[in-house]
Amino acid sequence: MDDEIVEEVEAIDALRRRAEDGDAVAMRLLAGRLRWDEEVPRDETLALKWLKRAAELNEPEACYELAEAYRYGQCGLKANASKAFFYHTRASELGELESTYVLAFEYLYHGRLTELNPAKGAQLLKTVAEAGFNSDAMFWYAVSCVNALGVPRDLQAARHWLRRCLENSPRHPDAPELLRDVEAELG
Repeated sequence: MDDEIVEEVEAIDALRRRAEDGDAVAMRLLAGRLRWDEEVPRDETLALKWLKRAAELNEPEACYELAEAYRYGQCGLKANASKAFFYHTRASELGELESTYVLAFEYLYHGRLTELNPAKGAQLLKTVAEAGFNSDAMFWYAVSCVNALGVPRDLQAARHWLRRCLENSPRHPDAPELLRDVEAELG
């Protein structure tokens, strides 16, 4: 047997043992390997079992991944907006910022998983922007400030967030133009 294959099997076995011992992160990682890894026989049923167990143990990324599986009908699940919303909310409460970002857009614009609530959406978007790594959250929070969507119109805040967006992502497609417009309006 090829050495790489042996190492891969041993790595999966070690991950499986950790998952069986109750390690929620190992459960999520094992689920991912069973879903996506080309070196491992795919087994979405088993992947879903491990993903659900990890989510039950409040592993934030597992909650996010399960929410997305329900949102898009993946991993053998039927699309289910209420379960997607439930798991995104749980993940967000646990500090998982991708879920917070998804919820922000649902509250602000989409309303597919929950009713529109621009104030809540803007607050969640600001939370993600303040974390400092998601330039899109910075941009969209600035848009909210410009358009008074869920927050009072605040061009100073919009300028701040557009500048931060461009610091993080200098090639952001829409930020330079909006920043020019905001600065022109501010004078």
